[in-house]
Amino acid sequence: MLASWMSANMPTMRSLLVDTSIFYEGGISETQDLAFSISIALEYMRAMTQNGLSLEKALKQISFKIPIGTNVFHTIAKLRALRIMWARIVENCGAPANLNPALLDASISKRVLSGRDVSVNMLRASCACFSAVAGGADTVTLFPHTQIVSAPSSSDRRIIRNIQNVLKHESFIANVADPAGGSFYVENLTDIFAQKSWEIFQLIESKGGFSKQLLAGSIYAMVEKAWKVRKNNLDTRRDSVTGVSSFPDLYENLEKIKAVVEKKLKSQSKTGLGSNDLALDGSFDDLFKAAGQGTHLSVLAKFLGERAKAIKPIQARRLSEDFERLRDNSDVWLNKKKRRPTGLIIRLGKPVDYNARVVFAQNYMAVGGIETQEIDMSNGDVENAINGQGIDFIIICSSDRV
Repeated sequence: MLASWMSANMPTMRSLLVDTSIFYEGGISETQDLAFSISIALEYMRAMTQNGLSLEKALKQISFKIPIGTNVFHTIAKLRALRIMWARIVENCGAPANLNPALLDASISKRVLSGRDVSVNMLRASCACFSAVAGGADTVTLFPHTQIVSAPSSSDRRIIRNIQNVLKHESFIANVADPAGGSFYVENLTDIFAQKSWEIFQLIESKGGFSKQLLAGSIYAMVEKAWKVRKNNLDTRRDSVTGVSSFPDLYENLEKIKAVVEKKLKSQSKTGLGSNDLALDGSFDDLFKAAGQGTHLSVLAKFLGERAKAIKPIQARRLSEDFERLRDNSDVWLNKKKRRPTGLIIRLGKPVDYNARVVFAQNYMAVGGIETQEIDMSNGDVENAINGQGIDFIIICSSDRV
């Protein structure tokens, strides 16, 4: 109904958005995300053509919202691979491959944003924006660096808006038609992404399509399996989160960052047509008019078809969450005892023997919100330092030989 109405009344607008953000935030890989996007888009196209919309008009109703991370080359290859795969599907459906190129909105995923050392989020947004443009995105969506910890201020929003302006006017990336074109590494990575994604897509299609797999729980299982692998890499610091699980700022003051969090509206006033005023067989024009008059979406949804079947919810996650909880516990300790958990680093030997290990120990402890103090073994006050107040454990740093 919606696609037909939009095609007839707003032919330049698109009614269906393929958005895999929840799966990406659940932990899936780039190739899985590509496969999910293509599979969902194909189901949309089939549904529209089966209900009387021509293939050409159906294609003009689909757009993609692609969640992206901070790996520049992976993002570039991902966006390029999606265009290749979608063009292949369009061509196999009987339409020219260049009839309707995929309309891509690259949106930075909240899973890569951190709630600690939030200034690093500006760097993450810059990486995401650059790679999205280099990968050929039509539009780019970014979030303010304080999005996770507070309601963004006007200054925060201004900074994030200007990231695109800085890239455009200082790097001149917008003046190049295909910035990544011709790079062997990017082209090869694109082919790898497209091939692996196509295999996952074919597996989903062979089992009845995305909707059936979603209802059967197979998609949920894929997400959880992918997250388990990702979480293990995070826990063992094979994958690091700058400012959180590596190089943390133990002394940042979040109170200076957090604004007064805006209260969410508990309910939205309903004006115009209410649920009792809408006929069950009302036309889409009536529903559109009701929406324009302020009718709540929950009311309109009752007249848009059967209620969707419930599935097991997919949990949205951020890569830094578990480490942030450690820091939160440290803050609780600080509020109660007026100090953070503290370890004493005892240095043995010459600086060349212990420097690298001291730096590692300081960084490692700070990840958990633990402060460190240092003292040389040759210092006569070692015993007093060990027995002094505020020392919770001892770390000895020296060479392998010692």
